[in-house]
Amino acid sequence: FPDEHQMKQIVEVHHPGLDRVLMERAITLFYQLREVPGMRKRPSTSELVDWIRVLLASGVTLPPEASVTPESVPFLGALVKLREDIDTLDRHSKPTRWR
Repeated sequence: FPDEHQMKQIVEVHHPGLDRVLMERAITLFYQLREVPGMRKRPSTSELVDWIRVLLASGVTLPPEASVTPESVPFLGALVKLREDIDTLDRHSKPTRWR
């Protein structure tokens, strides 16, 4: 799988002239999503490219410290395809409660 440097090159091919800040934030969030334990289908390179296309078309920006929660990732469905993975992401983002 491409490392972050290679991923930037891939994204640049598909989105020439993409704002560097948006690219950095999108790629960082993408790799954070890929590392969530228990994901059955990790987001792919093509899903990242498509997600950035959706972000650009909508004019949505990513905050500097975006966290990986279902509520904080705009257009999450472009990256995470399985309902079970969205549930996994939701569980992962909530603090554990001790009884």
